[in-house]
Amino acid sequence: MPTPIPCRRSSNICRIASATAPNERDALTHPYFAGHGYASVRVDIRGTGESDGLLSDEYSQQEQDDALEVIAWLAAQAGAAARSA
Repeated sequence: MPTPIPCRRSSNICRIASATAPNERDALTHPYFAGHGYASVRVDIRGTGESDGLLSDEYSQQEQDDALEVIAWLAAQAGAAARSA
């Protein structure tokens, strides 16, 4: 059985689609966490960033349900640490 890998998930409701800004930040953030033993995942909230869908409201029930689904998916991945903080 593989050693569990802790995972850092980030979401930002204020992210706007951009050809450079998110990629530049990701280019610094993800390697940093990987170098310290973490998987690092950026999730664009539905209707923001590079995601499809419509953003209906801040902290909507849909947004909360999406976040729980992402956390469950991450926990189910091979080698993932199966707990959420």
